[in-house]
Amino acid sequence: MAALFFYGTLQHIPLLEIVLGRSFGDIKISNDQLRDHVVLAVAEGPFPCIEAAPGQFAAGVLVEGLSARDIDRLNFYEGSFAYDLREMALVSGHKALVYFAHANHWSAVGPWSLNRWQAVWGDLSCFAAIEVMDYFGRYSVDQVAKMFPMIRTRAAAMVNARQSRHGGGTLQGRVEIDRIDRVYTNYFALNEYHLSHERFDGTMSD
Repeated sequence: MAALFFYGTLQHIPLLEIVLGRSFGDIKISNDQLRDHVVLAVAEGPFPCIEAAPGQFAAGVLVEGLSARDIDRLNFYEGSFAYDLREMALVSGHKALVYFAHANHWSAVGPWSLNRWQAVWGDLSCFAAIEVMDYFGRYSVDQVAKMFPMIRTRAAAMVNARQSRHGGGTLQGRVEIDRIDRVYTNYFALNEYHLSHERFDGTMSD
């Protein structure tokens, strides 16, 4: 079993659960810090990088008891953002793997705030992660990286749809989704929904 230290977006528990494919209740997590490092925002996207900074402390969470499959899923997700793992010693004395960006890949632009990211990007990132992890075991990291701009666009559309307002006459009928099949993925993505819906008489469709 392995331990990882997360200093960025994977501190957001809903996102971590999506990437790992299991609930927070099954995850051992605690606050920790990495000495002589700082977490910085990057110009290229809504996520941070970590850099050496003598005398400073990078705050984050230590997640323990991760399986080989957990690591594979995490590497698949983080691989799209050009990060690799290194083993580091934390302030608590624990040793943990930490994701570091490829050299000169991102442009640091100042402090990064988890709270601000959660408020602005948290929901969108979770929707995007659901699609990304749906490709685990089916597509390579490089393939997903090329698709990611459109994945993020689709995620933004889902956030906007959830926040939309309907007229007073809009019916709020019940819909039950049996399964969702991804039947096409490239520049666009097409999902096939197998569902039943509530009729005007209150019965459900076949």
